[in-house]
Amino acid sequence: MLFGSTGKNSRASSMIFTVGSIPVTMHWSVLLVVAILAAQIELRAAIGWTAGFLAAVVLHELGHALLAKRFGAREVRITVMMFGGVTTFIPYGITHGKRFLISAAGSAIGIVIGGPLYWADRFGSLSIPPGDLQNVIRGFVLSAFFWGIFNWLPMLPLDGGHMLVHALALKIHPRSAHTVARAVSVLAATGAVIAAQAYFPDSSFLTIFIVIIAAQGVFAPNPYRIPPDRSRVEGPAQSEDPLFGIGGDMSDR
Repeated sequence: MLFGSTGKNSRASSMIFTVGSIPVTMHWSVLLVVAILAAQIELRAAIGWTAGFLAAVVLHELGHALLAKRFGAREVRITVMMFGGVTTFIPYGITHGKRFLISAAGSAIGIVIGGPLYWADRFGSLSIPPGDLQNVIRGFVLSAFFWGIFNWLPMLPLDGGHMLVHALALKIHPRSAHTVARAVSVLAATGAVIAAQAYFPDSSFLTIFIVIIAAQGVFAPNPYRIPPDRSRVEGPAQSEDPLFGIGGDMSDR
């Protein structure tokens, strides 16, 4: 996801490292993933699955970040948090066509790498000995592959929602494109909730997660409604809360 700022206060409770020249902030909320999983499986396994999940999220965000840098974006950063990540950058001179590709890149790299590994594991051609390594690898594979597919849903603030915005913005005003994408997001979220209830009737977590994600995209202000005194600024105002837009690509995001 792309948009927002980590903010000074949040950095005090986060771990920061770099991948190449791209700073990556690991927000404290990732610990909640371990806590949630530990309520269902043993703690050691929960830590392994979380490590795999976080590796997949970093890979996903690197897909956005590296292509954004390739297209000339400035101040590219990644923040990893509970159930997702965010890539922020200043999109000087980047067209909507290129932003479409940036929004698509995160899921694309996850599906390309995670997809073959998932099917290889499922059909037994990927031999992983039981233990900690198996937990990490399966956490990575499932997160990279299925999170990539989910993120391509045409629902703001997911990657697919922003891909839709940028595709429409090639033909109509970005403000109108975002409004149309909001309406499509409601339909996509409704379909996703129905599917979640049909295929996972005993789990309310996925339904709640979809509703929270969709609400963030639908009720967030249109980033292309820019005040008159900022009419020369391209893109949305930055948020100081890294949890803003959690769960998708808020590339303009």
